[in-house]
Amino acid sequence: MTARSTDAPLATMPGQWHPWEQPRILIIRFSSLGDVLLTTTLLPVLARHRPELRVDYLTRPQYADLLHFHPLVERVICYDPAGDGVGLWRVRRAIHLMPYQAVLDLQANWRSLLLTLPPRPWPLARFQKHRLRRFLHVHTPLNLYGPPLALVGSVAERYGHTLRVLGIEARPTRLEVVLPAEQLDRAEKQWAALRREGFGLLMAPGARHFTKRWPPEYYSQLIGLLYQKLGKRSLLIGAPEEAALCGQIEAEAPEGSCRSLAGRLNLLQTAALIARCPVLVSNDSAAMHLAAAFQRPQLAFFGGTSRELGFSPLNPRATVLENPDLACRPCSHIGRKACPRGHFLCMKSLSPEQALDRLFPLLEKPENS
Repeated sequence: MTARSTDAPLATMPGQWHPWEQPRILIIRFSSLGDVLLTTTLLPVLARHRPELRVDYLTRPQYADLLHFHPLVERVICYDPAGDGVGLWRVRRAIHLMPYQAVLDLQANWRSLLLTLPPRPWPLARFQKHRLRRFLHVHTPLNLYGPPLALVGSVAERYGHTLRVLGIEARPTRLEVVLPAEQLDRAEKQWAALRREGFGLLMAPGARHFTKRWPPEYYSQLIGLLYQKLGKRSLLIGAPEEAALCGQIEAEAPEGSCRSLAGRLNLLQTAALIARCPVLVSNDSAAMHLAAAFQRPQLAFFGGTSRELGFSPLNPRATVLENPDLACRPCSHIGRKACPRGHFLCMKSLSPEQALDRLFPLLEKPENS
């Protein structure tokens, strides 16, 4: 079987698709990248309990490369929700022609609702977002999640509940992202060369929302501490829109202590570099989940969000640095453009010295352990 993706015009999809020999399910998750990565926790569960099943994904085109190399993934159907509504109805018609064993709606928004409205020819399971609990946790002192995730479970666990439609009762515990061997080999060689130059850490200082970003000046100070105390240089990565942020950090850090590759790598190259890195320092972001997928040692900063919302890295080698004593946390479940209180203590109270202390045990572990 060869995994493949398609961004062909959706009007032609029904005619192109034909009955398949192996039964399939469809997973719907458009965004964001971190959430799409978390859906891969279902793949090892399916492989263990229903190995005969294959998976089609419905997601945004820019995320397809991180999905279609997995051996269980038969097809990645690309749809951009920012497009016109006509495309949405074409997707609906296309998937309603398919004899899926089940459709898992892990997006659970109005678009995915329209895609899966009856009449439908397949069983449907929809992700439960617990909107009321989330609203109360963010906007009031009430925390109905109980002790961290005891009552509701992580996002990955709640994704796992949708597998009940297939008769599967299991708890997803790890992400599973498969990359091309040539990308991983190239990244291995890159890190071998980088280590010879003294690079010992990878940092991803970006995040989609301001309140999820540890301050850039703190990244610069941490880079300086690592360089001055341990002689370790840091490599910065990020999307093209994060190049200026990484450039600011590089400019404010001690000369020679870091290098920025932000905006120079595509998604596959970035993922491979993370997969082979000695340790990743990041915010609560897609890069964090990629490091978790490859079980890399990692330090993650949580500011305006909280672990109770279910997005902690699924990685026994992960350390989370946060301030659990602030009454204003969380201020949002996805992040905000600015601190609503104006003080941004959720991130500013996490000092570079604290981060260095949390990094020491991660740096001391053997890189290939």
